[in-house]
Amino acid sequence: METSELRIGNLFSNAGEIMKVEWWMLNPDAKIIFDPIKLTEKWLLKLGFLDVGNKDFLVGPATKHIPCFKAGIRGNEGLFSWGNVVLKEIEIKYIHQLQNIHFDLTYQELQIKALAENG
Repeated sequence: METSELRIGNLFSNAGEIMKVEWWMLNPDAKIIFDPIKLTEKWLLKLGFLDVGNKDFLVGPATKHIPCFKAGIRGNEGLFSWGNVVLKEIEIKYIHQLQNIHFDLTYQELQIKALAENG
């Protein structure tokens, strides 16, 4: 994973430990290995999505700008939608990608539950 894909606060794995990106980690001299975290049902739940069945998840509460977010997994592919718009062209396989698109659309971070539990 390239550092250009990351924002401060993104989750990543380093030697099996789940960590959040901090500003100093993005310095090339820091020599941090950023391994992406695969988007899974378990991680969606940790990120505040509610299970509504059929691998379709609804994030709550609604944001100021967008009342309804959905994310799920179909096969090896992550799905993301808001309202009636489904992003089929954007491949979302990893947690940092979901965090980034959610922030880009809402200007709000996904709140993480139980970060201490590796996922």
